[in-house]
Amino acid sequence: MQNDPDTKGFLLSLDEHGMKQYVTEATHIKGHILDLVITRDTSVILLSTPDIVDPGIFHPNENASCDHKGVTFSLNLNKPTAKSHVISYRNFREIDKDEFKRDLENYLAFEPSNEIECYVYTYHAKVSEVLENHAPLISKEVTLRPNTKWYTSELRTVKREKRKAERTWRRTGLSVHYQIYIDKCIQNSNLLYQSKCEFYSTKIEECGSDQRSLYKITNKLLGKKQDVGLPSCDDDHELANKFGIFFHDKVQKIRNELTSECNGEQNLASSLRVDKGFSGVFLTNFEGTTTNEVEKIIMRTPNKSCILDPIPTCFIEENISIFAPSIAGIINKSLTDSEVPKSFKQAVVNPLLEKPRLDIENFKNYRPVSNLSFLSKVLEKVVAKRLDEHLESNGLLDSLQSAYRKCHSTETALLSVHHDIATALDNNSCAVLMMLDLSAAFDLIDHDILFTRLKNTFGITESALDWISSYLNGRSQRIIINSSLSECQPLEIGVAQGSVLGPKIYCMFSLPIAEICKNHGINYHIYADDTQVFLVFRPTESWINISSRLISCLNDIRNWMESNRLKLNEDKTELIDFAPKYRSNDFSEFSISFGADIIHQASHVKNLGVIFDKSLNFEKQCNSISRSCYIQLRNIGRVRPFLTEDAAKTLVHALVTSRLDYGNALLHNINSCLINKLPKVQNVAARIVTRTKKREHITPVLIELHWLPVFFRCQYKLIVYVFKALHGSAPVYLSELIGEYQPKRNLRSQATRQLVVPRVRTKTYGERCFDKSAATLWNDLPTHLRGLDSNDAFKKGLKTFLFKKTFNM
Repeated sequence: MQNDPDTKGFLLSLDEHGMKQYVTEATHIKGHILDLVITRDTSVILLSTPDIVDPGIFHPNENASCDHKGVTFSLNLNKPTAKSHVISYRNFREIDKDEFKRDLENYLAFEPSNEIECYVYTYHAKVSEVLENHAPLISKEVTLRPNTKWYTSELRTVKREKRKAERTWRRTGLSVHYQIYIDKCIQNSNLLYQSKCEFYSTKIEECGSDQRSLYKITNKLLGKKQDVGLPSCDDDHELANKFGIFFHDKVQKIRNELTSECNGEQNLASSLRVDKGFSGVFLTNFEGTTTNEVEKIIMRTPNKSCILDPIPTCFIEENISIFAPSIAGIINKSLTDSEVPKSFKQAVVNPLLEKPRLDIENFKNYRPVSNLSFLSKVLEKVVAKRLDEHLESNGLLDSLQSAYRKCHSTETALLSVHHDIATALDNNSCAVLMMLDLSAAFDLIDHDILFTRLKNTFGITESALDWISSYLNGRSQRIIINSSLSECQPLEIGVAQGSVLGPKIYCMFSLPIAEICKNHGINYHIYADDTQVFLVFRPTESWINISSRLISCLNDIRNWMESNRLKLNEDKTELIDFAPKYRSNDFSEFSISFGADIIHQASHVKNLGVIFDKSLNFEKQCNSISRSCYIQLRNIGRVRPFLTEDAAKTLVHALVTSRLDYGNALLHNINSCLINKLPKVQNVAARIVTRTKKREHITPVLIELHWLPVFFRCQYKLIVYVFKALHGSAPVYLSELIGEYQPKRNLRSQATRQLVVPRVRTKTYGERCFDKSAATLWNDLPTHLRGLDSNDAFKKGLKTFLFKKTFNM
């Protein structure tokens, strides 16, 4: 309802969803105070004022007006004009799979070219032609309406019958027609619920464990806004160009700020000062691949496509036997010629808001997410496998670098750091931990320094080094906004973040950081660009000596980074100390002067997704888990009526159980008052999945779902890591913490695969160390479980054992 100056009255209209607007208020118009009351019937609108005896009656689709004391009241009840836009799509459902397969076989049987660029161009052209013949690109104008894919033809028919029954009842007023109308309403409601339930449950099951897709579906069911926040701009192409310039200038600005006293050859010599020389078997070339290897890589790769791909990935997987020979030929040609095709070095970048509540108008709040072509990732995975074999066989990677390595993860890194700190506290010592922060680490890698380090430190030379040089040089990226692409922006430095090789290359580039920490006798652990250094000391030591050791190490790291053109954020570096409870106040005001900043102690820090507090009791971590889980459970509970039980389980496992399980090995043997918060979360999740009432017992529900309680899930995680450590599938830094029991004389116990249980001083810290807790839990297992060698069989048997132990079965 709004003032309409043209009609000198009021305008009543429909909103964007076609919902009628109604107002009841006292309004002052031309000196008259009118009480305007608008009520709705099924088919009419009534307009009345206190001075009008006969109210105006209008039909919903008519425009009408009435006069009162010189004031004109106007009603406009027509729906607003629907918006439309042009879309392009391919009708993949109409493809004849047999004929499509025959055409692929014929088109891909072409003679390979001697040049890799021509080879790739021909492959793309042939595949695109086949796809165009069977599913041509169609463009049409569509009307923007709410996404109601669950609205089936059967539901449309029942709704029409309901409306027909309503009109009949309104016309006759008979009770029998009213009852027919009520029956149709019930039928329509039941079918509506069933359609929504089937549609969304199927969608959730198709998503599997893809959390991003599950978030979208949940938000869709909750009616939350789905649009991605972007800065305001009338032209998508112009906005894409602005983002492209911003991301490019951001990296260049940081690089220009990195000044060093050494330049040119002196700068290179300074950056390589702490590098080790190579003394192993040189990697001179990358071995070619086979069709079988390509097939395995493709089938293990997530089914995701990029707009740079000539054909969706799902078609490649369905016709893997046809595509594999051509893809293997392209890869072998690239490795032989030491050349990466230009099309493989292009990236399409989506700017995503880092956090939902940040200002969408500020470009600094966006991070670039790169998408690369599918074939380029397959090529990179082949090369990555060759690189890993070379690094492992020559022992070139640091044992405390846990990123992008087989059997390593953020959880294993956290277990190692937690064990070292807890051991120090158990020995009545203290520890100080510093978390280093880098700016755009992957984007700032200097190629000249990298190539020198790959040759001198890692023994990568000749054809292999030429291939990596071709892979890094000549890269470019384009920003995409609503299918509009920006101008091409060259990437002269850095490695591609969305690639397979980029993170591995960064880990090799930053290897000297570990050597600097070793030279200063300071503990460390590195996960990609997340570097943490910590120092264990006795409480009687002077803080001046401790801080001087840390500052000396940090200065060397900063100087190395400056000479290697990396940016260390001194103001974002975090410091936290750990001390026994009775000494916690002795270190409350310690700080470190680092560069131009003073780093003060924090009460807690977030380390690889887990919150460490000064007393190491993980109170804030438990509170954080509970809070985030309850938010997700509240959302799942609201959409639970539209989901099957299996779909609800999928949502709970992806959005709730994953949070309960991440880092739960660190929570073993913590204060029961803290960890008891998490079983309550699990119980609520079980009630939502099974739709169990609040006052019913939860134990039968957990048994029915076959869910281990949180306390035993922590034990399960620890025992699995022990099994992996004993069978060579765990990091070295965890395997070194456990040892099999070897009696001095022949005893029956030596065949039971028991572990040595170390002695500890305190229960608060010593009982929580990995070596103590893991060995104790392992020795409590039945003998037949400890003797298993199969990973799957052990996990299955372990869960069964813990499940029976939990519920006394």
